[in-house]
Amino acid sequence: MATSSLKVAVHPLVAMNMSDQYTRTKVAGGCASSILGVLLGRQSGLVVEVCNSFDLKFTEIDGMPIVDTEYLTERSQQYQQVFKTLDMLGWYSVGSTPPGKREEVVIQQLLSVLDNPILVKFDPESFGSKQPIMTYESVIDLSGAETRVSFMEISDSTLATEEAERICVDHVAKLRSGDATVESTLCDPMNAQHSAIKMLQKRVLLLLDYVKAVKEGQLPPNLAIMREISSLCNQLPVLNSAELCESSSEQRCDVLLLTHLATITKSCDKLSEFTTKHNILSGEKGGRLGRLLKQFREVE
Repeated sequence: MATSSLKVAVHPLVAMNMSDQYTRTKVAGGCASSILGVLLGRQSGLVVEVCNSFDLKFTEIDGMPIVDTEYLTERSQQYQQVFKTLDMLGWYSVGSTPPGKREEVVIQQLLSVLDNPILVKFDPESFGSKQPIMTYESVIDLSGAETRVSFMEISDSTLATEEAERICVDHVAKLRSGDATVESTLCDPMNAQHSAIKMLQKRVLLLLDYVKAVKEGQLPPNLAIMREISSLCNQLPVLNSAELCESSSEQRCDVLLLTHLATITKSCDKLSEFTTKHNILSGEKGGRLGRLLKQFREVE
């Protein structure tokens, strides 16, 4: 197989999305061949940066995938509205073998929306020092009566991470481990910010109590302190502008949305675990205990 001159950098979010889709498919009893998705990112010359991805819907006809183009168009437009700097670069699949007939069928359907898309293959069975991600550049030949597709392996492909991504991946990994004694690197700066905000709140309440006491005549006024408090209060209208309030409201909504999403994800995980245990106990895999429960239901 020929080698491409492209340089591809895949961000951890893409690898996590592929791994998550593979895990969900395996738990549901599916196979790796039923996993497809679209890659989003940026390209500058020969340098390609894959930043995000989403699942791709398709149906199987005669063992070959037929992509839902309507879903692809709608989903890509939604991502374009949120991530305006990201474009569709290609697609991904799961497997340890080089691209074959199945990948050729997929790329012929994607040519209407993509030019020379790249392919990222995720190998969940790789161990050791082997990189679980393989990248390929597609080459389209339109010279003949039929469109011919070939793939060139991209040898210069790496996993690119920024500091914020490393912190997030570490935080997710530590939380997923279920060990309450293990803290991620995100906890230390967050705890420091929480302590600083808590201390600021105490100082503001102390100033408020002092002003109330002076107003009620319980304490004599200190003009120097009163001038400093007045100067601090005069800065509040600057912080109460419409743009700042709108930006603060958007950030608050984003934080609440992420909190709700994390809660829903955790609930779904617990529900999936409960369903698996229930199916084991109530089915044939439950052995003697499963048969006893089944007999008990029949007696009821």
